Amino acid sequence: MEMSSYFYYVQVHGLLNIVGWGTLLPVGVIIARYFRRFPIQYPWWFQAHVSCQLTGYVLGTTGWIIGLYLGKASKPYSFPIHALISHFLFVFATLQMLAIRLKPKPMDEYIRYWAMYHHLLGCALLAVIIVNVFRGIGIFTPNHTWKRAYIGLLGALALITLALEIFTWAKFMKGTNGTDPNRNGNKNKIGTNSSPQTQEVPQL
Repeated sequence: MEMSSYFYYVQVHGLLNIVGWGTLLPVGVIIARYFRRFPIQYPWWFQAHVSCQLTGYVLGTTGWIIGLYLGKASKPYSFPIHALISHFLFVFATLQMLAIRLKPKPMDEYIRYWAMYHHLLGCALLAVIIVNVFRGIGIFTPNHTWKRAYIGLLGALALITLALEIFTWAKFMKGTNGTDPNRNGNKNKIGTNSSPQTQEVPQL
């Protein structure tokens, strides 16, 4: 493979993974946690959540396939740890996507255990995704431009998450003080007085 073609595919591989795994999947998590029922009830939250996850999965998988091609087409360039982590991500992200089809019915007694598994695996995936994105950026872009851009993107997502978390607790505390009758009237559906999210484990 010519060097110009190689670096072109490297950039496509990196961009697809950053947008797919590294951006859309975290956005889907934010939607599931904060727009499902509390603090903001958005009626189309599930469709938005699934759309982000599926689109991120398709883009990330496409980037992963390009990475496999690059690994086979350019033997002198070998990054086994980065490749191994990417295989791990693909396998467990696929399990997360299958969860859409395998989700128990709301009345099934084991739905809470399924939700905990889905939640914990999603959190672990996000952490590993971020680590591997930075590994990939460090390999191919030593000028740090992409690294700074991704740090800025993660910072923006972190600020949004922090703002929504503060809003969640503020609304929860307002409800427990008896100033929000609608919140109190629905507490059995969305949580107990110990935390704003205890009764339902957020889906990832």
